[in-house]
Amino acid sequence: MDGLTEAGLDRISDVQQLRKIAKYFFARSKELEATLAAAAGDQAIVASATTLGGATYDLGQLSPSQDVYSVKRALADQCGVSPGLQRILLSNDARSSQQQLRNSELLCAAMLRQADPRGELQFTVLFDATDTFSPTLTDPHNELSGFEEVENRIVTKRGGADYTNTLGNAEVSSGRMTWDIRVDAHRGNMRIGVAHPFIKLDSGVCDPVRRWGNKLEHSWYVKSSGNSADRHSRAAGEPFTSTDFTEGDVITIEVDMDAGSIKWSKDGEAMCEPQHGLVGPVRLLVSMDYDGEQVTIIRN
Repeated sequence: MDGLTEAGLDRISDVQQLRKIAKYFFARSKELEATLAAAAGDQAIVASATTLGGATYDLGQLSPSQDVYSVKRALADQCGVSPGLQRILLSNDARSSQQQLRNSELLCAAMLRQADPRGELQFTVLFDATDTFSPTLTDPHNELSGFEEVENRIVTKRGGADYTNTLGNAEVSSGRMTWDIRVDAHRGNMRIGVAHPFIKLDSGVCDPVRRWGNKLEHSWYVKSSGNSADRHSRAAGEPFTSTDFTEGDVITIEVDMDAGSIKWSKDGEAMCEPQHGLVGPVRLLVSMDYDGEQVTIIRN
């Protein structure tokens, strides 16, 4: 280690000193990474995680001696997305650079490689993952199955009430999020959009009058044609005009929570004007009317 002893490293107490050392020693080996982690001690890093889609999660205080996989586990506890579906990137805000991190990598070593010797350390932790349908926030008559080796990305209606609802795992309160939903089987009156996570799962999202229905202000959706009394697409109850969709179409939902807006497109073409007044937190919503209807999350 070119004259810098392990005992010397043990006396290093702050990240500023670690950054200076990083100019001369690149943390390439696990042994050196572990030594640097011990040197950093218990200095906490206050961190949040932001998905590439824009959803933000507060991770609280992280220790420089934590490995990347422990961060993934913390994210899984908050957003319901398993560590295996996550990809962690370390972003140096000053350099506008990003680097993907290995599961076994220690945070302190990763920070050293990205550190800017001239200024303060400023990092954003990003992760992306494919959203899945929530097994706990789905009507029991809706059947969940896998797609492309990922569980719970397909939902199929198997009887139940007139309308049965399924929500996604990802809960979005800030930033941006996008879902691509393929309509695999369709008979009519399907609604695709987002909703507050506490809606009833065995009731329509279109009926504010009957006591067993969901109030309109809790959902934003486009509706396919059918025989229902309410023929409108709605944004928190406000009707708007949208193009129809059917089997084989791919519906893209884009939300911008900071702007309070949502928009839909079908096979790349806008279905309607952007709708405003979106209030979080929201999750992906699919509401189906007929037995055998099915949709798949193909990307987000």
